[in-house]
Amino acid sequence: MSVSIRFAARHDASGLAAVHVASWRHAYGDGLLPDRYLRSLSIGALTPRWRDRIDAQGGDQAILVAESDGRVLGFACVGLCRDNEDLAYFAGEVTMLYIDPRFHNRGVGAELLEAALCSLEDAGLTWAVVWVLEGNVEARTFYERQGMQQDGAFRTDLIAGHPVPVVRYARAINPAVDLDDLVYSR
Repeated sequence: MSVSIRFAARHDASGLAAVHVASWRHAYGDGLLPDRYLRSLSIGALTPRWRDRIDAQGGDQAILVAESDGRVLGFACVGLCRDNEDLAYFAGEVTMLYIDPRFHNRGVGAELLEAALCSLEDAGLTWAVVWVLEGNVEARTFYERQGMQQDGAFRTDLIAGHPVPVVRYARAINPAVDLDDLVYSR
């Protein structure tokens, strides 16, 4: 299977919505998020929201699409780090990375993450972070295999009225740069 990665366009909105629904149901089932909430997700409701997000990308926000034969297999959203002012000047964030569950374990996620990190590096950033639901073992294992490490940051998000513990992973985009050197040399 040949996979290409590119920036999202308006015509991708329904494909992004379909991956969003399928991947959330797969990743967050089994009690991570309420089943009722996951069942309520719909491609029809999410498509216009994705179209709006695509229209708003630019500057420090981008949406990358992994596709094969015109079919959206996954997506990644990237931008400046949102949770820490000290990191905002040199760190980027992968705010979302989801792959259609039918294409897991085929290298699509690794290619998409690498493209996302390259996009952040092209924007002049040297460090990347991603927040992951603490109970999402599959995603945590994926990020660890890609060289990301838990950095000790923790928060609780409220999703559909349900408190969810989330942990942060980080990785240098440019391995010659060390986070401690950047933070303490300012």
